[in-house]
Amino acid sequence: MNRIRAALLLLVCSAFLATAARADIIFEDKNDPQPDEENILFKTDQIGNDVIGFAKNSDVAVLFHSDLNVLETQGVGQAQLFNHDGGNLNQMLVSVAGYQFHDFIVDLNSANDSVINITVFASDGTFQHQFTGKNGSNFETIIAKNGEEINSILFESDGGWGTFKQPRISGLEAVPEPGTLVMLGSGIAGFAGILRRKLA
Repeated sequence: MNRIRAALLLLVCSAFLATAARADIIFEDKNDPQPDEENILFKTDQIGNDVIGFAKNSDVAVLFHSDLNVLETQGVGQAQLFNHDGGNLNQMLVSVAGYQFHDFIVDLNSANDSVINITVFASDGTFQHQFTGKNGSNFETIIAKNGEEINSILFESDGGWGTFKQPRISGLEAVPEPGTLVMLGSGIAGFAGILRRKLA
């Protein structure tokens, strides 16, 4: 019976490691909408280091934050963010409290040869990408693959870009509360106990 238990454990570990090895974040320097893509809209004009938009269909709040710039939204409708002080934007952190997501699209408009660094904080680690912007549109599509989930995304550039424009998001999934995770862990432990008794 010990051999059966060992074989089952090896099978479970192998399946987990195979899934983890395939998990990835894909960066595409283009506009590549994914299934169920939602525009992020502003319901009010806002100014501050933190501004909030809402995914069009699910109405989930999306936070835009910058330590380096005072952000300003323009008008009501599809999100466009500017530097309130009139210069370029140099930093933007995008997150969704209580949720993870599968992809994010944005146009970092008017980057004008600036080097833009993107850091994705995901369920399986941190992923980075860099590109040199141009005048006009600089669409970036960030996609989580093979079970990966995105927690937040940081955009940074010393030279900056003009507008954080037309952000879109898809695959919003609520993160389980700690109590739910404890219950899930208890259930798995209980199942493991039942399996042990049957194999003994």
